[in-house]
Amino acid sequence: MEKEDSKKDVNSGWELFKICLGSRTFDLLLVLMMMFVWCGIASLRDAVSGKDTTMSLLAIYVWPILIIVFFVVMFSGMKLITRGIKKSKTSVAVFAMIAAAIPVLMIIIL
Repeated sequence: MEKEDSKKDVNSGWELFKICLGSRTFDLLLVLMMMFVWCGIASLRDAVSGKDTTMSLLAIYVWPILIIVFFVVMFSGMKLITRGIKKSKTSVAVFAMIAAAIPVLMIIIL
C-alpha cells in the first residue's frame, strides 16, 4: 500500500470501498467470493427446482451461510488492506452494509 494512503482519514463508506477496490488483492477476493455465491445459488436453484421439499429447507440454511461467508471474507479483507488507514465507525458500518448487500442482491437477482 502507498505511504500517502496510510496517513489518510476515511469518513465515508464509499471512499473506503474505493480504496479497497484500488487493491488487486481485494479485487481478486471480490471476484472469487462473487463466483462462490453465484455457484452456491446456481446449485441451490437446481436442487430446489424439484418437487422435494427437503431441498427447499436446505436453501433456508445455505443462503444465510453464503451471505455470512461472503461478508466475513470481504470485511476481513477490508480490515487487512486498510489497516494503516484511520477509519470512522460510520465508514466501517457503511462498508459492512455494502458487503452484506452484495450477496443478498445476487440472490434476489439470480
